[in-house]
Amino acid sequence: MRYYNLLFRLFLLPVFACWFMATGAIAGVEPTDYEQLHLEAINYARSTPLAEAARLGIDLNEGPPETPISNTPKQPLAFNTALISAARLHTLDMLTNNYFAHNSLNGDAPWDRMTAQGYSYSYAGENIAWRGSTGTVSPASAALQLHDDLFVDRGVAGRGHRINIMNNDFKEIGIGFSCGPYMQSGTTYNACMVTNDFGTALSPRPIVTGVVYDDKDGNGRYGVGEGLTTVEVKSLETGLYTTTFASGGYSLPLPSGTHTITFKHASLGTVTKTITLFTQNLKMDIKKTDFPVTPVNLLSSQQNNSTLLPGQSLIITIGSQPVSVSSGVSIHFSYGFGANQTVYAVVLTPWNTLYFMTGTNLLQEELAPYTKGAGRLIDLSWPDMRVLDGEYVVMVVVTPTGADPLNMQNWLDYEIVRFTAVQNSVMCPMDAMQCPDGSYVSRQPPDCAFTPCPVTTK
Repeated sequence: MRYYNLLFRLFLLPVFACWFMATGAIAGVEPTDYEQLHLEAINYARSTPLAEAARLGIDLNEGPPETPISNTPKQPLAFNTALISAARLHTLDMLTNNYFAHNSLNGDAPWDRMTAQGYSYSYAGENIAWRGSTGTVSPASAALQLHDDLFVDRGVAGRGHRINIMNNDFKEIGIGFSCGPYMQSGTTYNACMVTNDFGTALSPRPIVTGVVYDDKDGNGRYGVGEGLTTVEVKSLETGLYTTTFASGGYSLPLPSGTHTITFKHASLGTVTKTITLFTQNLKMDIKKTDFPVTPVNLLSSQQNNSTLLPGQSLIITIGSQPVSVSSGVSIHFSYGFGANQTVYAVVLTPWNTLYFMTGTNLLQEELAPYTKGAGRLIDLSWPDMRVLDGEYVVMVVVTPTGADPLNMQNWLDYEIVRFTAVQNSVMCPMDAMQCPDGSYVSRQPPDCAFTPCPVTTK
């Protein structure tokens, strides 16, 4: 069996004179499990430079590198789908056409390929490497070994690949990893090849990145086939969100500041973390075991409109079939959780008062769970003359029974919907009064007095 491995010199060129912005996502492009595995190896090296060098039996500044490498942790790299496209197309082009170079056969340099995919950068760099054998090749092993080869950078003057990997100016990456037949010097190898396209956008923001995975082998690190897909990753403060790739990875650019980040899985529930971002990226991995021990059926929501105009109806449905309403607002949901879970339903009004829904057509300002009733329904309606102008926020939260609902760490599940009312209406308090017959009446314009209770006869 003949073994062949080749690394080419890095190609790094900071560029500052581009005029178009980087795209955040390209439809249908996402990393494979092998590309995710390769990124995890890179980010591990960036987080613990000395430990990575020791693992590979070298000094961090062995070589020496053309530029000395500090032993301080580097910010994690986040996937950018434009860079993934550029890297993947180059890897496939090299494999298909049996060449190995930074410049494509048509003369395109790495920067040309990046900009062609819509990525505008202040810093950019590229690493390429391949491994091959006349025998069988394990893609998962090759994905990790190619990282090791690039980090050690044996035989490459200046250790440029290692410098690229450890460059803290880079915030994003695209990885193109592929395996297939590759001819070199008259011999066809079963080869795996990788392209790493590093970048930083012109107007970068800090990025929350990481991987959500099921640690099936118990080694505490991501592995091929362990990613949890379509997990919603969301900042509650900004409303910005993304979903995990099929590989389990995710990238969520956010403004600097404190964020409550929720990881919401369709059957496992919700994990909540609080973070503070400055200018650097932050890596946050979530394991399957971090989700609630007992899976819950998550709430889902729908609404027929986001704005309520005079004479129109707005129906918000959470977890059940919608109900009809001729005008005004109807909030309607059902749930089927067990006795060990409690539901809280609240409405935040334009005048910043928080009302808890405690039963059908009943609101109060004191913290209180919703009491399960017949059919387990909340159907809360306001005639449109009593829906006051401004934005309303409706939130439903599920917690373990006895847990503090004001602590987001206790949320097993949540759903948030918003709507804006444009009614030119009088602002009356949104409370209700219980009548002797058990029904409820509310305040009415223009004087905001309670509607008279129904007259009962004996």
